[in-house]
Amino acid sequence: MGSKGVAYEAEQLARSSGLHIIFDKTVYEDTRSAGPATVLLVAVEKGSVLRLTNKKIAVKKIGYFTKEQLI
Repeated sequence: MGSKGVAYEAEQLARSSGLHIIFDKTVYEDTRSAGPATVLLVAVEKGSVLRLTNKKIAVKKIGYFTKEQLI
C-alpha cells in the first residue's frame, strides 16, 4: 500500500502521538505521493533547529502539532 500524500501522513503522525496538526496554509491539499523514499516527514520540538549536512536537500515546514483541536 502506498502513501496517500504528505497531508495524510502528517495527520497520521499527529494522531498516533495524540495530537492534532495545524497546516501552515489554510487548506493543505497535497494528496499526491512523492514516490518511494523521496520524502522524510520529521517532527521536532518548537524552537529546535533542524540541521542537515547535505545542503542539496530541500526542507519545507508544513505545519505544527497541538494538543487542542483548532477549528
